Amino acid sequence: MRLGDISVAYVELMARAVSHSGMQPGEILSQYQLDPVRLASPDARISIPRFMRLGHSFIEAFDLPWLGLEMGRHSSAPALGLPGLLAQSATDIRVAAKALTDYELLASFNSRGRSSFSLEQGQGISCFYSISPYNSYNLFVVDSVLSGW
Repeated sequence: MRLGDISVAYVELMARAVSHSGMQPGEILSQYQLDPVRLASPDARISIPRFMRLGHSFIEAFDLPWLGLEMGRHSSAPALGLPGLLAQSATDIRVAAKALTDYELLASFNSRGRSSFSLEQGQGISCFYSISPYNSYNLFVVDSVLSGW
């Protein structure tokens, strides 16, 4: 079963986080056939399993178990694509959270589910959908999305 895919902008964000940690991501990116031309393409995507393996490779090679948190720290509206730009221009946090989840498909597709935003008793609730069970291949994804939001 195909899990889905995400924009290579998230790979670029990952590489930036690795670089800011003092490491050189180039060799591992090359192993995954992710060259600067592919990373610069606004329409390029990478499968979710491949993205998780790439992150795991960086974590293992550079002893960076906090990679996802670093990705969140270096995240920005443009790094999140159109959903991020919509959130940045939102009038309030509710509209921003709704934009991130409503337009999630523009930057990522998960065949098992998607994130959501709802109001319950006047309180906003953002839910990031992630593949479980959590393990060393996908924990960094949860860290990066929640800290990036």
